[in-house]
Amino acid sequence: MSHEQRQANKIFISYSHRNRDTLERLRVFLKPLERDDLIDPWDDTRLKTGQLWKDEIKNALATAKVAVLLVSADFLASDFIATEELPPLLAAERARGLIIMPVILGPCRYTETPGLAQFKSVNDPARPISKMRIPDREAIWVKLAKDIEEAIGREEAIGRPWVSRTDSATTPLRVVILDRRNLPTDEPPLRRLEAELSGRGHQVFADRALKVGADLTRWAEEIKARVRQADVVIPLLSADSVQSEMLTWEIHQAYDEARQRGLPRLLPVRVNYAKPLPQELGAILDRLQYHFLWIGPQDDERLVAELIPVLHGTKPMKPPPPIAFPVGGLPLNAQSYVQRRSDPIFHAAIARPDSIVLVRGARQMGKTSLLARGLQRAEEDGARVAFTDFQRLNQSELESLEAFYKALGAGLAESLELDVLLEEVWKPALPPNTNFQAYVRDRVLAASDTPLVWALDEVDRLFTCPFRTEVFSLFRSWHNARTMPPAKFADLWKRQTLCIAYATEAHLFINNLDQSPFNVGTTITLEDFTLEQVADLNVRYHSPLRNDVELRAFYDLVGGHPYLVNRGLFEMAEHGLDPAAFRAQAEREQGLFGDHLRRMLVLLAQDPELLKEARGILGGEPCSSFQNFYRLRAAGVMAGESPQEVRPRCPLYAAYLRKQLGIK
Repeated sequence: MSHEQRQANKIFISYSHRNRDTLERLRVFLKPLERDDLIDPWDDTRLKTGQLWKDEIKNALATAKVAVLLVSADFLASDFIATEELPPLLAAERARGLIIMPVILGPCRYTETPGLAQFKSVNDPARPISKMRIPDREAIWVKLAKDIEEAIGREEAIGRPWVSRTDSATTPLRVVILDRRNLPTDEPPLRRLEAELSGRGHQVFADRALKVGADLTRWAEEIKARVRQADVVIPLLSADSVQSEMLTWEIHQAYDEARQRGLPRLLPVRVNYAKPLPQELGAILDRLQYHFLWIGPQDDERLVAELIPVLHGTKPMKPPPPIAFPVGGLPLNAQSYVQRRSDPIFHAAIARPDSIVLVRGARQMGKTSLLARGLQRAEEDGARVAFTDFQRLNQSELESLEAFYKALGAGLAESLELDVLLEEVWKPALPPNTNFQAYVRDRVLAASDTPLVWALDEVDRLFTCPFRTEVFSLFRSWHNARTMPPAKFADLWKRQTLCIAYATEAHLFINNLDQSPFNVGTTITLEDFTLEQVADLNVRYHSPLRNDVELRAFYDLVGGHPYLVNRGLFEMAEHGLDPAAFRAQAEREQGLFGDHLRRMLVLLAQDPELLKEARGILGGEPCSSFQNFYRLRAAGVMAGESPQEVRPRCPLYAAYLRKQLGIK
């Protein structure tokens, strides 16, 4: 199919304006097809002031190959849809075989609607989207995107009833290859796989095809979308790539999708690397049934011969087994976990049980790992436990208070395996806070006499939301409700402990501290490792630092930063680096910490005010404002107790930033 032909594949989307959020969600899943010039989605959001909208809609329908109907009660009740969209749509289906794909969003009379009921819906009308849990909804959008791609790619489908895609040994697959960018060692197997898979008709994507540029957010969304729609993900694991934070993040995206819908299948290819994987990757990949070891070009033929049949294997590979918690947390059995003075305080607060336990620390300080261990101990003590990572909420779930609470409720119901979903008891006439509080109290806490420990990670994400005050005041009200009548409700709230992990200084975003949960309960502040803790960790890594001089030099470079300490000791132990070689590697742009340091620089570059502030601090000036001081400290870039005492987090950061910013 030529580029020009692809651009002719118009997809017409018909929907009620009351379902605009669903339209935006659908467009996320169609984005990869759009970027590949396979489709050109059209809906009435394209209409501009001054256009003859009736003519524009007719023109869009006249060139459409597929029509997606987002069917709800509002859709069926719309006079405009009934008179202006459905008649030409149905006429196009009869005259030229327009493929019509209805998606049932909510309870409605679809099966009783003349003209529409003849078309097979993407999902069962008896189980509309609104009645599904979030993973099942996502699976429907993935299925729809794949069916659209198949329909526009097969000319014989035109004019025939739409048939859902079936799996077979000849079905083209979407394959995503993950590797660390610009790594020469990964290039030979990467190119061979691209050529072989593309030659067999599979759609192959490697993330090197994307230009990261200055907008990492768009790059991340593109990767998520590609992985979300993939059948197979092939990570290339080499000695360098397995240390890449970016590659680790990408593999976790694939793992999360596999847990939710059984796809994509993960088929790791080890590139001249047979050693144990780092803990974050090993927790996911070590248990997989398939690993291929590629040593050199002599393995090319064997790679193809072994991998190709596995793509369609007659017995589907099981998705990766679940791990305790998301990216960033050390596995519960990790020997590299260091207990700090915060640990016993945290466990004691949960055991009491406190109403609210606050865990505060900069990025990569170990907040998630501490939450994991707190939940593990609480579960061992007989409590129910739930974990919510706010980083996993998508943008549509943060656009309104109602959408946020429904996402929060869905995750809570899934964690606790509750029979009643929040959406089933939501009352539109009541405020969102009232609806959510009633659900937590009456459907979550009242469902069991067992205490509940609920961990909320990366809560900083709420600080920029316009409805943050409503959410935090609700959390605070639950704390107050423990001592307020009626007694039956007070007793219910005493069953719940909220563990809230965050980095940003909360008081910068909450005006009324009487409505804040951040000044009640117990506060745990995570600190960098001490020299003694680094010495203990060095022993666990079989002492790559051989004496006190080397230990002090290492500590002076990374400053007790938990991630840098663990990563540095691992590299020295794994690859036999002496301290001098390690330091040389650490300070290189493409060295051991290249991904980590560039990410820090990108963080600063996105905020001109913070970048200017960092330049001043590196030049020996104090921080100009408390707000910037707290933001730089929360981001983990700077340290200190006040704007006057601010300093770079560690000498490694200072050296890198001075070099990149041209400061002598």
